[in-house]
Parts: sequence; C-alpha cells; structure tokens
Amino acid sequence: MELVWVVIGSLGLIVLFFLYVFAFRVPAAQINAQAAQKLAELYADDDPNVERSTLLLRSKEPRPGELSALVIWLSEYERLDPTRQILPTAFQDYSEGTPERLRFREVWPAADYDKVQQSSAQAFEHKLAELQSEGWEVVFDLSFSRVDHVVYLRRAAPREALNTAR
Repeated sequence: MELVWVVIGSLGLIVLFFLYVFAFRVPAAQINAQAAQKLAELYADDDPNVERSTLLLRSKEPRPGELSALVIWLSEYERLDPTRQILPTAFQDYSEGTPERLRFREVWPAADYDKVQQSSAQAFEHKLAELQSEGWEVVFDLSFSRVDHVVYLRRAAPREALNTAR
C-alpha cells in the first residue's frame, strides 16, 4: 500500500512539472519571440518622415541592499539583443559617458535600494509623460524588471527637418 502512494506522489510531481513547463514557460518564450519580431520591425523602419527615440531606465546593484540607477533619453532606437535581453551599451557608459545621441540624463548614485528604485521609477514615468505631451508616441514598451525599462518612441519629424532632408 505504501508503494502505491509513492508511485502516485512521483507521478503527481511529474505531472506538476510538465504543467509548470507548458503553462508558464512556453507562453514566456512566445512573448519573447513576439518582442523580437516587433524589435526587428522597428529597427528595419527607415521612414525619413519619422523621428525615433528611446527612453531607458537602467540600474545596477553594486552591493546587496544598494542600487544605482539612471534615466536617459536617446536619439534613435537603442539596439537590444532580445534573446539575451541585453542592451549593448554598459551602465557605466550611460552614466559617465557623453554619447552624441544623449538628449537627457538623470543619475542616482548607489544608495538605499528602495529609495533609488522609487525615485528613479518616478522620474522615468515623469519623463515619459513629458515626452508624450510633446507629441511622442510609445511604439514598444519593454520592462525587464522593477528597475530596468526600455520604451521606444516615435513622432512625425518637424517640417524643418523634412525640408532639409530633401
């Protein structure tokens, strides 16, 4: 009789494992594939009548319980490897460098994790709302975690830019 319960328990664990894999892991892979397809479409779009931009919230945890963060706004779309969910530019380059594509930057040095997370997220949301009020439209929004967020934006290019492009 005890052997029956062992067999039932073992089979139950196997069924639960497969249920977990198919119910939770497979849909996540499909979302990643859809995100990769959307990113490929965005990167391939070269319409000269559209201005493109990226708003990023990036973070790193230098020590347990501490967080560094930054909010940056860049010209053009920031490239992303969707299979590894990695931005090619390092956190350090964003926080200290002055890339020519940089339009705005706000930095939070290493401090209490929750305070930095909260203030950087608020600043990110505020900057996003400001950009949307200026006519920028969100075309793709990808959140990696509570403290890492990428938003791709676009808007019709100003008439002056269109005239000089011709």
